[in-house]
Amino acid sequence: MAITDQPTFRVETSEPPTGETLLVALPQLGMANLTAVDYLVQHREAPEIGYVDSEDVPAMTPVQDGRPRRHTRLFDLPGTEVTVLLGELFIPVWAARGFVDAVSEWLVGTELDEVLLLHGVPFPHAETEHDVFTVATDDFRDRRLAGIEREPEEPVAPDEAGGEKGESGAPGSESGASGLVDSGQTGHGEPGHREERAQSEDGDEREPGFQRLRGALLDGVPGEFLDRNLDQRAPAVGALVTPTHPPGPDIDAGLRLLEAVETVYGFDIDLADLEEAAVRTRQFYAELADRMHALQQGEEAVGSRDYPEDRMYM
Repeated sequence: MAITDQPTFRVETSEPPTGETLLVALPQLGMANLTAVDYLVQHREAPEIGYVDSEDVPAMTPVQDGRPRRHTRLFDLPGTEVTVLLGELFIPVWAARGFVDAVSEWLVGTELDEVLLLHGVPFPHAETEHDVFTVATDDFRDRRLAGIEREPEEPVAPDEAGGEKGESGAPGSESGASGLVDSGQTGHGEPGHREERAQSEDGDEREPGFQRLRGALLDGVPGEFLDRNLDQRAPAVGALVTPTHPPGPDIDAGLRLLEAVETVYGFDIDLADLEEAAVRTRQFYAELADRMHALQQGEEAVGSRDYPEDRMYM
């Protein structure tokens, strides 16, 4: 296999997709979008109907329960008008054009006429900015976001938002103009229940709907899809963007994305299992933070800790 400057991809399906929308999730820092879509596929028991592959990029084969599977798969989501594209192979910027070429060519021969991308980005943000932001072409906005989208809010200063210094700034604000800046956060401190997530940190109800992304630079697959729609080379395109906390998985961010999908498309998703996983994850990171603080304060001597004999993975 030779890696080329212009890699090509192919889409293979065993049956034609149904519905109107292609929901796309590809690997990103924090894995919020993969967490959301993988949960959706499993809990809807969605049948696999195809895959995307390439001979021009390094192969990666996921294994589950001892069985290999395709890295980028297509699913028909029962009870909805949605087809899911779930990818576990990272698509670098230089390969995005070939990937979108293949998917766009395949879309022409289907009934699917819009694309929604779930996009998690570790940009600097305050605690009050754990929200979902929208990017959409006019045709997608008119069709799906009318009445549930609001204008961008003014950037919030760190002391006003309750965030730590260097962590504030809604996407596109002065502190995170590109929307692609890693905040360096590793905590998972968001509230876990959807009623709590609908409130700001001070307990006030958030304004309903999604906030438009103030400003950003989107490259890779999202950028390619959006750019093609500008001259009608792609169907209606939207993206739901939320801040993530690497390394992941950021389950709270995944919950935000799933709730946003519920709102946009009007079907219910049972999030109970994922909410329980979010609680366990937050508890793990809280205990880890306490442990690290104790070590830094010298409350636990280094010599008192037990280490495994084999330290090769430490």
